[in-house]
Amino acid sequence: MMTFMKKIAFALLLLSGIFSPKLFSQQNDFGMWNTLSFEYKISQKLSIVAVEEFRLKENLSKINLFYTNLGVSYKLNEYFKISPVYRFIQKAFDDGSFGLKHRLMLDITYKRKISIISFTTRTRLQGELAFPGTDPLGYIPEYYWRQKFDFKFDISSSRFTPYVGMEMRVQFYNPRIKEHQGFGFDRIRSYIGCDYVINKSNALGIYYLTQFDFQVNDPTTLFILGLEYSFMIGGGSKNYDTE
Repeated sequence: MMTFMKKIAFALLLLSGIFSPKLFSQQNDFGMWNTLSFEYKISQKLSIVAVEEFRLKENLSKINLFYTNLGVSYKLNEYFKISPVYRFIQKAFDDGSFGLKHRLMLDITYKRKISIISFTTRTRLQGELAFPGTDPLGYIPEYYWRQKFDFKFDISSSRFTPYVGMEMRVQFYNPRIKEHQGFGFDRIRSYIGCDYVINKSNALGIYYLTQFDFQVNDPTTLFILGLEYSFMIGGGSKNYDTE
């Protein structure tokens, strides 16, 4: 099993290199994502989860968006959990105003730990309404499938947990992308980071993420610095997640 997991880790890093944004991008941008997450563990299987995130773009000079997640997480067994989540998004426009988005997500997560390595893969199905009431397409939903893989390294007697991973996104339908509205692979993210456990209820995290979008004209490569603070009641563990 350890050999198999090493092969998966190597394949993820190889794919990250193959789809390196530097090979395709015409534009670059540096941003920051700041995340505050809260988890309340009702029982050994059921938790309430809330997340607030604030993002900057254009080399940290402009607000990109705010979002709030509200959902539950239910542990099916030792390896699987399911998490339905609602996300309320406030997206900034160039004129300083904000538009509203509403997203529903269903996450199915598989986690397996072998020795000091924890392998996690998350399948996400999501549907979103963007700017309903102000955009002619606002009531036509867009649909995506997202698959994320990461490896965490739980070092014995250490408060630090480094990790590495990537996420691939497949578009089912998006009415706003004129070049390609239908099915297709449209985005890849790769990231590396580290969590620091303050105590059993509080944790800090920092990560570096790159993102590249396909199927659009003049794609932009994002270079993201992420900062996280997690607060948990009733036990549990940090649930690292990105949009």
